[in-house]
Amino acid sequence: MTDSELRSCIDQSCALADRGAIEDALDVLDHGLQAATSSGDARWAVLLARHAAVIAEHAADVGRAVRYLELALQYRADDIIALYAVADLYGRLGDGARASECFLKCLELSNAQHNLGMIELLAARGFRID
Repeated sequence: MTDSELRSCIDQSCALADRGAIEDALDVLDHGLQAATSSGDARWAVLLARHAAVIAEHAADVGRAVRYLELALQYRADDIIALYAVADLYGRLGDGARASECFLKCLELSNAQHNLGMIELLAARGFRID
């Protein structure tokens, strides 16, 4: 798929989600994700996966949102936004150990990237660099 077609997946999914057609929206994104991942286009794979995670989470499908974020992290392991989001979702699923692991990795990367905003956000949740 071209960049224009992949961009269209996002537009279509937004329109479908706005109408309450969540499964259709995620189907469109899954199609785009398949194209992006099969062609090795990490940029689009991450963008589409993060977008799908937001829609899945909005629909209260936390497990599906986690799967999308994990896919994004396969392509960009240093994505602190995706790491923070997946950690939060693991916590909501009751997997405290996995949540803590992801929060700590997010803190480590945030420190390395000098991302003070994320460091403060994690500190508010009890995660600090000693």
